[in-house]
Amino acid sequence: MDCNHSYFETNIDKIALAGTVFLSLFNRIFNSLTKTIMKLIKIFFFLGLITLSHAIFAQTTEETQKANRQKMEVRTDSLRSQAKFEEKKAKEAKRMRKEAQSQEKQQKRITNAEKDVAKESSRTLDAMSDVEKAQKRTEKAKKKAEKEQRKLNKEVGKAD
Repeated sequence: MDCNHSYFETNIDKIALAGTVFLSLFNRIFNSLTKTIMKLIKIFFFLGLITLSHAIFAQTTEETQKANRQKMEVRTDSLRSQAKFEEKKAKEAKRMRKEAQSQEKQQKRITNAEKDVAKESSRTLDAMSDVEKAQKRTEKAKKKAEKEQRKLNKEVGKAD
């Protein structure tokens, strides 16, 4: 039995040694796989975080761009309405300028007409003055003629 016992022992030792080697290799492989899996998990976790942050950044950027577009549209609308208002003001100013020029022309016409009336009044007064002078001359001439007539009548009456 001694022989058999030592055979079993050596076989058990060999099996135990093989088991130990197998477990050691399995442990190394398992540890290596575990480390690799953990590294892969970490890599996927960081990739997920990067993807998530990129998605958040893209969302934020899109919202920012949308907000900026809306601000630009509001600003554009504001500028359009301000331009329309300025255009209306310019048209009103142009109309008022034309109206002022028209009134100025009308005032010049009135002033010229007043000057013409004043000239005509002056001419009329001068003509009336000339008529009065002519009437006075005519009256003087008439009186003179009457005197001459009386004188002649006296001379004719004396001559008879």
